[in-house]
Amino acid sequence: MPKGHYTRKYKPVRDRLLARITIEPITQCWVWNGSRQTGMGHGQISVGGKGKGGKRLVGTHRVSWMVHNGPIPAGLIVCHRCDNPPCVNPDHLFLGTKAENSLDMVRKGRQKRGESLPQSKLTDAQIQEIKSLTNIPQRQIGKMFGISQGAVSMIRSGQRRGLPT
Repeated sequence: MPKGHYTRKYKPVRDRLLARITIEPITQCWVWNGSRQTGMGHGQISVGGKGKGGKRLVGTHRVSWMVHNGPIPAGLIVCHRCDNPPCVNPDHLFLGTKAENSLDMVRKGRQKRGESLPQSKLTDAQIQEIKSLTNIPQRQIGKMFGISQGAVSMIRSGQRRGLPT
């Protein structure tokens, strides 16, 4: 091999995964301290190499599942019991469908609602104000808040999804 060239040997993915975790004493979460996905907060690690597929980033919770339990069956995803996206503790992970994971999120009250939604036009305080304005026509309230009369009606009746009732 010419001078200045070397072959870089990569550590196995299991070793790289476990080298970058911190165990939280109270929750027993194994928190990934490396790169994380923007938005969701799941850890990500590079796997693969030259050849078919090449290198790609994979969620560390998925890698942890595969390292400790084997392959992830088609149609299933790796979900968190602890609801801590950077956690890779295999005892905190379980397999489920996307629908089951969404139901789990709703049951635990983790879905975004009201003003925490990016598309929300109104704050929770404005919703309460709209509900309290009972002597003003809905069309006028809509103009005051920049929404339709129908939206005012749905807010007052509690039919508006994602808004506090």
